[in-house]
Amino acid sequence: MADEQWEDWQRDVKSCGIPLNHIKTALQTRFLSFLCPREMYQYDHSVYQTIIKLVVDDWKRAEDYGIEIPGHGKVYPIVLGNKGDWSYLVSSAGLERSYRRAPRGANQAKKNLSDPPGICHLCMGGTKEGDWEDLDVATKLIAHARSSPIPPPWDEAPPWAQLLHDEDPGGLSRFHRVDVWHTFHMGVGKSYLASCVSMVQHLTGESSVDKRVEAMSVDFLDWCANNKKTKYLKKLEPSTFALKSREPHGSWNKAHVTSTLMEWLSSFLDKHRETCQSDVNLRLIAS
Repeated sequence: MADEQWEDWQRDVKSCGIPLNHIKTALQTRFLSFLCPREMYQYDHSVYQTIIKLVVDDWKRAEDYGIEIPGHGKVYPIVLGNKGDWSYLVSSAGLERSYRRAPRGANQAKKNLSDPPGICHLCMGGTKEGDWEDLDVATKLIAHARSSPIPPPWDEAPPWAQLLHDEDPGGLSRFHRVDVWHTFHMGVGKSYLASCVSMVQHLTGESSVDKRVEAMSVDFLDWCANNKKTKYLKKLEPSTFALKSREPHGSWNKAHVTSTLMEWLSSFLDKHRETCQSDVNLRLIAS
C-alpha cells in the first residue's frame, strides 16, 4: 500500500467514528486483524481475499516502517511464512493444487485422460508425473521442486507475495507452511494408528475382527477412565479404523482423538511386551 493510500485510509477510518484504534498496525493496537462472520464471505470469495489483502498490507507496513515501542525505539517484524491447517492454506493462498483435488488413488491420476491438478502446492505430487503413493517418486518430486522451477499452485499469485524473502525456486509456495500438528493429528497419525491396530489386533487372542476390536475397546475405555482422559469415542469399532477395508484409516474427525489413541496404544502394547519383542514389526510399533 503506497503512503498516499495509507494516509487516505487513515482519514477514512477516523471519519467513521470507530471507537477502537484502527489507525496503527494491529500488532500495536489490538493483536486482532479481523473478526468476520463466516456468512459474510462463504459465498463470496472476493470478501475473504480482500481480508487477506488488508492483513498482508498491515504486515508489509510493519515490516517497512517498524512498530514504535515507547522508550525502546522501533521493532521491524519479518514475516517468514503463512501457517495454518490445510483448509485455511487453500483459502488464504488460493491453492489449485491441494488435498481437495486428490483422486481416489495415485493410479487413478495416471489413468485420467485429462491432466489432474495435483494434491500438493509444494511439488507436483498427484499429477500424471507424480505418484505420491510411491515414496521413492515422492522424494524425487520434493527434491526437484527445491532445485528447479515448477508450475505455480495457483492461477493468480496471492497477496502474500509482497512479504516473500525466499528467492529460491518455489519460494512463494514454501511461504505457505504446513502445520505439522494438523498434518499428524488429522492426517498421517490417523493412517498410522489404523495400520498399527490392524497389525496388533491379534494380541487380544480373539478369533474375529469384531471380537478383537471389542476387546480392544474395553481396554481403551478402561484406560481412559483410569487416566482421566476424555475419550470422545463411545467405543472402538472396526469402522473406527476401517479394518474391513483394503486400506485401514482413521474415521474420526477430532485431532485430540489421535493423541489419546496414541497414548492408549502404547499402554496396550506394554501389556504384551514379550510378544512384541519377538516380532520385528510389533517391536517397531511398540518402540
